[in-house]
Amino acid sequence: VALLKSPGLTVKHSETGRFEQGYLVRGVQIEVTLDSHGFAGRGDICLFGEMLSRFFALYTDIYLFNRLIIILQPTGERLEWEEKHNRRIPG
Repeated sequence: VALLKSPGLTVKHSETGRFEQGYLVRGVQIEVTLDSHGFAGRGDICLFGEMLSRFFALYTDIYLFNRLIIILQPTGERLEWEEKHNRRIPG
């Protein structure tokens, strides 16, 4: 687990995996904790999360998936995005 901290922002990532049709599929889970008061509303937070999720998917290894979780402070509410895969062909 790696950790990046700054006032009002914490980013952690860890390896994760799940079984799909008998095979282990590996991925990276990214948890971003941020202050919800820095956004105009829930829609802005969801848009920011969707952009982050797609950005991380662009730089995830082709054999991995990424899963973004945003934890809102001060409530502790968790927002989770679907797994995203890198669709680019290397090279």
